[in-house]
Amino acid sequence: DDIGTNGGSIGSTGSVTGRAGTIALAADTLLVDGLGGISSIAGLGAEAPGAIDISAGLVRVDNGSLISSSSGSSAAMGGEIRISADRLEMGTLATLTSSTFGDGPGGSVIIDAQSVALGMGSEISSRAEEGSTGPGGLVAVTADRLTMQRSFGLSTETFGSGKAGLIIVEAGEIDVDDSTITSSSESGSGISGTVTIIGETLRVRNGGAIRTNSDNSNAAGGILILADQVDVDGPSEISSANMSELGRAA
Repeated sequence: DDIGTNGGSIGSTGSVTGRAGTIALAADTLLVDGLGGISSIAGLGAEAPGAIDISAGLVRVDNGSLISSSSGSSAAMGGEIRISADRLEMGTLATLTSSTFGDGPGGSVIIDAQSVALGMGSEISSRAEEGSTGPGGLVAVTADRLTMQRSFGLSTETFGSGKAGLIIVEAGEIDVDDSTITSSSESGSGISGTVTIIGETLRVRNGGAIRTNSDNSNAAGGILILADQVDVDGPSEISSANMSELGRAA
């Protein structure tokens, strides 16, 4: 069977007294399109958002649509986003993200697919938002093939005092084409996360980048790459940098 949300939404929202429920979807094809969305949100004072669990042959998120989990001001863990699919396709301006606004850790974003493709302006991310103290969630992608073209790619960010989430990629073939894999601390005192990439072939090209950045006195997170072949073309880069006068790279 197929499930589509062309401009519509599927959601779960927690109240002041409890946790939002889990959203579980199983289909041959799941299409989230036309500014549609699947979201789990912890409302003001709610315990935590529920998990989003998707299993499908094809999952396609396109045209400004999103799948998101957002935790509120509590100390409870955010809801995980888990996608198991043959193919995950992130089209134009598609977003798959988790965020924390409170003391608890943000939910992890875990992808397990044969093929993962990110197109123009799309992203898979986690964020610890401004004012939060909890760490951002893990972003983990396991695939036979991961391709990113003109996308915002994979990212974890902290704007608060909590640490940005880890990024872990394990894939046979990884192509970072005019795209980024980045963990960063933007404002506040948080620490950027580490980036781990394990694969057979890694290509970073056409201005693509794998980075960890810090804008405060903390060291930027480390980068670990284990691959049989790594190709980085002219304007592309793999780097760890601290942009603060008081800080240092990993």
